[in-house]
Amino acid sequence: MPQKICTSFIKDSSASYNGNMITLDVIKSINDECRTCEIESVDAQESPQQGVTVLVTGYLVGKDNVGRKFAQTFILAPLEKGYFIFKDMFRF
Repeated sequence: MPQKICTSFIKDSSASYNGNMITLDVIKSINDECRTCEIESVDAQESPQQGVTVLVTGYLVGKDNVGRKFAQTFILAPLEKGYFIFKDMFRF
């Protein structure tokens, strides 16, 4: 759920957008500009230390109703109850 993505980061998390390190404020501003997200594919596989690497592709549709292709790869690291986003790479 994109509205809650920022709550899944913790102090040691990092994120990048089109190859540049970004802050959670940038993630929130991207989210604010998007009307819908059309997911084409999701692939996941185990990572070291019981983590999970996830690749998501699809289209983000902005306020201008234009779909823009995106790819997002993130690494989920385990917590006692669930996972947090340890690394996040987003390109569109």
